[in-house]
Amino acid sequence: MHSVKKYRLLVVTVVYRPNLAMLEDFVASYHRYNDMPDDTRLVVVDNSPRDDWDWKSFAQRHSEITYVANQDNIGFGAANNVGFRCHKSDYVLFVNNDVEFTEPVFGDVISLHEASPTVGCIGIRQTGGHPSYFRNLVAPADMDDRVFDERYHFISGAFMMLKSPVFEQIGLFDERIFLYHEEFDLSQRLLRTGYHTMYVPDKTFLHKHQSTRKINVRTHQIGADSFIYVCDKYHLDAGAHSRYYFQRLKKVFVYNLITLRWTQCVNVVRVWRYRSSRLRGQT
Repeated sequence: MHSVKKYRLLVVTVVYRPNLAMLEDFVASYHRYNDMPDDTRLVVVDNSPRDDWDWKSFAQRHSEITYVANQDNIGFGAANNVGFRCHKSDYVLFVNNDVEFTEPVFGDVISLHEASPTVGCIGIRQTGGHPSYFRNLVAPADMDDRVFDERYHFISGAFMMLKSPVFEQIGLFDERIFLYHEEFDLSQRLLRTGYHTMYVPDKTFLHKHQSTRKINVRTHQIGADSFIYVCDKYHLDAGAHSRYYFQRLKKVFVYNLITLRWTQCVNVVRVWRYRSSRLRGQT
Protein backbone atom coordinates (compact mmCIF):
# COMPACT_ATOMS: atom_id res chain seq x y z
CA MET A 1 0.00 0.00 0.00
CA HIS A 2 1.58 3.29 -1.12
CA SER A 3 -0.46 5.67 1.03
CA VAL A 4 -3.14 5.72 3.69
CA LYS A 5 -5.25 8.31 1.87
CA LYS A 6 -8.53 6.92 0.60
CA TYR A 7 -9.42 8.13 -2.89
CA ARG A 8 -12.91 8.44 -4.28
CA LEU A 9 -11.73 6.77 -7.49
CA LEU A 10 -8.69 4.71 -8.36
CA VAL A 11 -7.90 4.43 -12.08
CA VAL A 12 -5.73 1.40 -12.91
CA THR A 13 -4.10 0.57 -16.24
CA VAL A 14 -1.65 -2.20 -17.10
CA VAL A 15 1.13 -1.74 -19.67
CA TYR A 16 3.33 -4.25 -21.47
CA ARG A 17 5.91 -2.92 -23.91
CA PRO A 18 3.74 0.16 -24.42
CA ASN A 19 3.54 2.49 -27.35
CA LEU A 20 4.90 5.55 -25.51
CA ALA A 21 3.08 8.13 -27.63
CA MET A 22 -0.21 6.30 -27.11
CA LEU A 23 0.43 6.02 -23.39
CA GLU A 24 1.20 9.74 -23.15
CA ASP A 25 -2.03 10.52 -25.02
CA PHE A 26 -3.93 8.36 -22.54
CA VAL A 27 -2.41 10.14 -19.53
CA ALA A 28 -3.02 13.57 -21.09
CA SER A 29 -6.69 12.75 -21.75
CA TYR A 30 -7.06 11.44 -18.20
CA HIS A 31 -5.92 14.81 -16.86
CA ARG A 32 -7.89 16.83 -19.41
CA TYR A 33 -11.25 15.21 -18.62
CA ASN A 34 -10.83 14.31 -14.97
CA ASP A 35 -13.81 16.00 -13.30
CA MET A 36 -12.65 15.11 -9.78
CA PRO A 37 -8.85 15.60 -9.89
CA ASP A 38 -8.36 16.06 -6.14
CA ASP A 39 -9.99 12.74 -5.33
CA THR A 40 -8.70 10.47 -8.10
CA ARG A 41 -5.41 8.61 -8.46
CA LEU A 42 -4.02 7.04 -11.63
CA VAL A 43 -1.94 3.87 -11.22
CA VAL A 44 0.18 2.49 -14.07
CA VAL A 45 1.30 -1.11 -13.52
CA ASP A 46 4.13 -2.20 -15.81
CA ASN A 47 4.61 -5.86 -16.78
CA SER A 48 7.34 -5.05 -19.33
CA PRO A 49 10.91 -6.33 -19.23
CA ARG A 50 12.98 -3.72 -17.39
CA ASP A 51 15.12 -2.59 -20.32
CA ASP A 52 12.33 -2.74 -22.88
CA TRP A 53 11.32 0.93 -22.84
CA ASP A 54 12.25 4.23 -21.19
CA TRP A 55 10.06 3.73 -18.12
CA LYS A 56 12.33 5.77 -15.84
CA SER A 57 11.79 8.95 -17.87
CA PHE A 58 8.05 8.28 -18.02
CA ALA A 59 7.85 7.83 -14.24
CA GLN A 60 9.90 10.99 -13.65
CA ARG A 61 7.70 13.04 -15.99
CA HIS A 62 4.57 11.83 -14.22
CA SER A 63 5.29 12.05 -10.53
CA GLU A 64 1.57 12.78 -10.05
CA ILE A 65 0.69 9.16 -10.81
CA THR A 66 1.61 5.93 -9.08
CA TYR A 67 3.96 3.86 -11.24
CA VAL A 68 4.55 0.21 -10.31
CA ALA A 69 7.23 -1.86 -12.04
CA ASN A 70 6.69 -5.60 -11.73
CA GLN A 71 9.78 -7.78 -11.91
CA ASP A 72 8.08 -10.18 -14.32
CA ASN A 73 5.03 -10.29 -16.56
CA ILE A 74 2.54 -11.60 -14.01
CA GLY A 75 -0.50 -11.38 -16.30
CA PHE A 76 -3.26 -8.85 -16.87
CA GLY A 77 -5.55 -9.71 -13.97
CA ALA A 78 -2.75 -10.13 -11.44
CA ALA A 79 -1.25 -6.78 -12.47
CA ASN A 80 -4.63 -5.07 -12.07
CA ASN A 81 -4.85 -6.56 -8.58
CA VAL A 82 -1.44 -5.07 -7.79
CA GLY A 83 -2.66 -1.65 -8.91
CA PHE A 84 -5.87 -1.96 -6.93
CA ARG A 85 -3.95 -2.74 -3.74
CA CYS A 86 -1.77 0.37 -4.07
CA HIS A 87 -4.37 2.74 -2.58
CA LYS A 88 -7.64 2.59 -0.72
CA SER A 89 -10.64 3.74 -2.78
CA ASP A 90 -14.42 3.81 -2.93
CA TYR A 91 -14.42 2.94 -6.64
CA VAL A 92 -11.93 1.48 -9.09
CA LEU A 93 -11.81 1.94 -12.85
CA PHE A 94 -9.87 -0.65 -14.85
CA VAL A 95 -9.07 0.90 -18.22
CA ASN A 96 -6.88 0.19 -21.25
CA ASN A 97 -4.12 2.63 -22.13
CA ASP A 98 -4.80 2.45 -25.88
CA VAL A 99 -7.81 4.65 -25.18
CA GLU A 100 -8.43 8.36 -24.77
CA PHE A 101 -11.06 9.99 -22.61
CA THR A 102 -13.11 12.37 -24.71
CA GLU A 103 -15.49 13.80 -22.10
CA PRO A 104 -15.76 13.95 -18.30
CA VAL A 105 -17.31 10.66 -17.15
CA PHE A 106 -15.95 9.81 -13.70
CA GLY A 107 -18.44 11.76 -11.61
CA ASP A 108 -21.46 10.72 -13.65
CA VAL A 109 -20.61 7.02 -13.56
CA ILE A 110 -20.04 7.18 -9.80
CA SER A 111 -23.44 8.88 -9.43
CA LEU A 112 -25.03 5.99 -11.31
CA HIS A 113 -23.31 3.57 -8.96
CA GLU A 114 -24.60 5.49 -5.93
CA ALA A 115 -28.15 5.48 -7.29
CA SER A 116 -28.08 1.69 -7.71
CA PRO A 117 -26.73 -0.14 -4.63
CA THR A 118 -26.88 -3.55 -6.32
CA VAL A 119 -24.87 -2.45 -9.37
CA GLY A 120 -21.31 -3.69 -9.04
CA CYS A 121 -19.84 -2.79 -12.45
CA ILE A 122 -20.58 -0.12 -15.07
CA GLY A 123 -19.26 0.16 -18.62
CA ILE A 124 -19.77 2.91 -21.18
CA ARG A 125 -19.85 3.13 -24.97
CA GLN A 126 -16.64 2.88 -26.96
CA THR A 127 -16.02 4.79 -30.16
CA GLY A 128 -13.27 3.90 -32.61
CA GLY A 129 -14.39 0.51 -33.86
CA HIS A 130 -14.26 -1.79 -30.83
CA PRO A 131 -17.42 -3.36 -29.33
CA SER A 132 -18.54 -1.95 -25.98
CA TYR A 133 -19.76 -5.33 -24.78
CA PHE A 134 -19.58 -8.94 -25.91
CA ARG A 135 -21.85 -11.97 -26.00
CA ASN A 136 -20.83 -14.42 -23.27
CA LEU A 137 -20.43 -18.19 -23.36
CA VAL A 138 -23.90 -18.94 -22.02
CA ALA A 139 -25.82 -16.69 -24.43
CA PRO A 140 -28.48 -18.30 -26.67
CA ALA A 141 -27.60 -18.33 -30.35
CA ASP A 142 -30.65 -16.31 -31.43
CA MET A 143 -30.46 -13.46 -28.93
CA ASP A 144 -30.54 -9.78 -29.94
CA ASP A 145 -27.09 -8.25 -29.42
CA ARG A 146 -28.34 -4.72 -30.03
CA VAL A 147 -29.59 -4.47 -26.44
CA PHE A 148 -27.28 -5.15 -23.51
CA ASP A 149 -28.41 -8.01 -21.28
CA GLU A 150 -26.19 -8.68 -18.28
CA ARG A 151 -27.17 -12.35 -18.27
CA TYR A 152 -25.72 -12.89 -21.72
CA HIS A 153 -23.29 -10.01 -22.28
CA PHE A 154 -20.24 -8.75 -20.46
CA ILE A 155 -18.71 -5.27 -20.46
CA SER A 156 -15.47 -4.72 -22.36
CA GLY A 157 -12.40 -4.69 -20.13
CA ALA A 158 -11.30 -1.46 -21.81
CA PHE A 159 -13.48 0.43 -19.28
CA MET A 160 -14.92 -1.26 -16.21
CA MET A 161 -15.77 0.78 -13.12
CA LEU A 162 -16.57 -1.22 -9.99
CA LYS A 163 -17.39 -0.45 -6.39
CA SER A 164 -14.15 -1.28 -4.59
CA PRO A 165 -15.84 -3.20 -1.73
CA VAL A 166 -17.76 -5.27 -4.30
CA PHE A 167 -14.55 -6.00 -6.23
CA GLU A 168 -12.99 -7.20 -2.98
CA GLN A 169 -16.07 -9.23 -2.09
CA ILE A 170 -16.00 -11.22 -5.33
CA GLY A 171 -12.29 -11.95 -4.90
CA LEU A 172 -10.61 -9.50 -7.32
CA PHE A 173 -9.31 -10.80 -10.67
CA ASP A 174 -8.71 -14.53 -10.86
CA GLU A 175 -4.92 -14.63 -11.17
CA ARG A 176 -5.02 -18.09 -12.73
CA ILE A 177 -6.28 -16.33 -15.87
CA PHE A 178 -3.12 -14.86 -17.41
CA LEU A 179 -4.85 -12.96 -20.23
CA TYR A 180 -8.30 -12.91 -21.93
CA HIS A 181 -11.74 -13.94 -20.65
CA GLU A 182 -11.32 -11.98 -17.40
CA GLU A 183 -14.43 -9.90 -18.07
CA PHE A 184 -16.65 -12.96 -18.49
CA ASP A 185 -15.31 -14.39 -15.24
CA LEU A 186 -15.90 -11.13 -13.35
CA SER A 187 -19.42 -10.74 -14.73
CA GLN A 188 -20.34 -14.27 -13.70
CA ARG A 189 -19.02 -13.78 -10.17
CA LEU A 190 -20.89 -10.49 -9.85
CA LEU A 191 -24.17 -12.12 -10.88
CA ARG A 192 -23.65 -15.09 -8.57
CA THR A 193 -22.98 -12.74 -5.65
CA GLY A 194 -26.18 -10.77 -6.29
CA TYR A 195 -24.74 -7.74 -8.11
CA HIS A 196 -25.57 -6.33 -11.53
CA THR A 197 -23.65 -4.96 -14.49
CA MET A 198 -24.84 -1.76 -16.19
CA TYR A 199 -24.06 -0.48 -19.68
CA VAL A 200 -24.37 3.28 -20.25
CA PRO A 201 -24.46 4.15 -23.99
CA ASP A 202 -24.68 7.93 -23.59
CA LYS A 203 -21.20 8.19 -22.02
CA THR A 204 -18.30 7.56 -24.37
CA PHE A 205 -14.55 7.23 -24.76
CA LEU A 206 -12.25 6.51 -27.72
CA HIS A 207 -10.73 3.05 -28.07
CA LYS A 208 -8.18 3.10 -30.88
CA HIS A 209 -8.85 0.33 -33.36
CA GLN A 210 -6.09 -2.08 -34.39
CA SER A 211 -6.30 -4.71 -37.09
CA THR A 212 -7.09 -8.26 -35.98
CA ARG A 213 -6.06 -9.89 -39.27
CA LYS A 214 -2.47 -10.36 -38.16
CA ILE A 215 -2.10 -13.48 -36.01
CA ASN A 216 0.18 -13.43 -32.97
CA VAL A 217 0.66 -17.11 -32.17
CA ARG A 218 1.66 -16.59 -28.55
CA THR A 219 -1.32 -14.43 -27.63
CA HIS A 220 -3.70 -16.90 -29.27
CA GLN A 221 -2.11 -19.73 -27.31
CA ILE A 222 -2.52 -17.78 -24.09
CA GLY A 223 -6.11 -17.07 -25.06
CA ALA A 224 -6.74 -20.77 -25.64
CA ASP A 225 -5.32 -21.63 -22.22
CA SER A 226 -7.51 -19.01 -20.55
CA PHE A 227 -10.56 -20.19 -22.48
CA ILE A 228 -10.10 -23.82 -21.40
CA TYR A 229 -9.59 -22.75 -17.79
CA VAL A 230 -12.74 -20.61 -17.75
CA CYS A 231 -14.80 -23.35 -19.40
CA ASP A 232 -13.60 -25.83 -16.78
CA LYS A 233 -14.33 -23.34 -14.00
CA TYR A 234 -17.94 -22.88 -15.12
CA HIS A 235 -18.49 -26.46 -16.36
CA LEU A 236 -18.94 -25.42 -19.99
CA ASP A 237 -18.30 -27.45 -23.13
CA ALA A 238 -15.23 -25.77 -24.62
CA GLY A 239 -15.63 -27.59 -27.94
CA ALA A 240 -19.18 -26.37 -28.46
CA HIS A 241 -18.16 -22.81 -27.59
CA SER A 242 -15.18 -22.84 -29.98
CA ARG A 243 -17.15 -23.02 -33.22
CA TYR A 244 -17.33 -19.27 -33.76
CA TYR A 245 -13.63 -18.92 -32.97
CA PHE A 246 -12.69 -21.48 -35.64
CA GLN A 247 -15.02 -19.79 -38.12
CA ARG A 248 -13.13 -16.54 -37.59
CA LEU A 249 -9.80 -18.33 -37.99
CA LYS A 250 -10.97 -19.71 -41.33
CA LYS A 251 -11.80 -16.20 -42.54
CA VAL A 252 -8.40 -14.90 -41.42
CA PHE A 253 -6.68 -17.80 -43.17
CA VAL A 254 -8.54 -17.16 -46.44
CA TYR A 255 -7.75 -13.43 -46.28
CA ASN A 256 -4.03 -14.10 -45.77
CA LEU A 257 -4.04 -16.78 -48.47
CA ILE A 258 -5.61 -14.43 -51.02
CA THR A 259 -3.18 -11.63 -50.12
CA LEU A 260 -0.19 -14.04 -50.23
CA ARG A 261 0.77 -13.55 -46.60
CA TRP A 262 2.31 -16.99 -46.20
CA THR A 263 3.78 -16.47 -42.74
CA GLN A 264 0.37 -15.48 -41.43
CA CYS A 265 -1.17 -18.56 -43.05
CA VAL A 266 1.35 -20.71 -41.18
CA ASN A 267 0.54 -18.87 -37.96
CA VAL A 268 -3.17 -19.57 -38.38
CA VAL A 269 -2.44 -23.27 -38.80
CA ARG A 270 -0.25 -23.27 -35.68
CA VAL A 271 -2.97 -21.54 -33.67
CA TRP A 272 -5.63 -23.95 -35.00
CA ARG A 273 -3.56 -26.97 -34.00
CA TYR A 274 -2.79 -25.60 -30.54
CA ARG A 275 -6.41 -24.77 -29.78
CA SER A 276 -7.53 -28.17 -31.06
CA SER A 277 -4.97 -29.99 -28.88
CA ARG A 278 -6.09 -28.02 -25.81
CA LEU A 279 -9.71 -28.91 -26.53
CA ARG A 280 -8.82 -32.59 -26.73
CA GLY A 281 -7.16 -32.32 -23.34
CA GLN A 282 -10.02 -30.47 -21.59
CA THR A 283 -10.83 -32.02 -18.24
